[in-house]
Amino acid sequence: MLTNSRHNGVFLARLLASAALAPVFVSTAQAAGVVLPPGMHLMDGDFVSDPQTFEWGTLQIKLTIHDGAITAAEALQMPSHRRRSVELSEMAKPILLSEAVQSQKAQVNIVSSATLTSVAFQNAMVSALTKAVAH
Repeated sequence: MLTNSRHNGVFLARLLASAALAPVFVSTAQAAGVVLPPGMHLMDGDFVSDPQTFEWGTLQIKLTIHDGAITAAEALQMPSHRRRSVELSEMAKPILLSEAVQSQKAQVNIVSSATLTSVAFQNAMVSALTKAVAH
């Protein structure tokens, strides 16, 4: 068990760099839930991801955490700078938001035809969950 905050900080940095919380850029084969060690948990509250900018635009989400579980996910910004961006966002948004709450993990399933949007969403999940980790 980690006993001082310096060690907890080092451990948290290693955890955040691990595959459990690291952004996913290529493969989702290792889609694992966030497993936190003893003494660490997700704080209650609303946590906003950093903006995720990619080819189709920018994506940003807000997660609501209650009793250590994701109880709501909201899209604050979805790609919309091109007509195709809007089409993909409208198709993928409800699926990704629902998946975030149902799966309770950062690496939600990829939405067919919206791969880059899905990966940006996964990265946004990681960003918001990272902000929610307490020890």
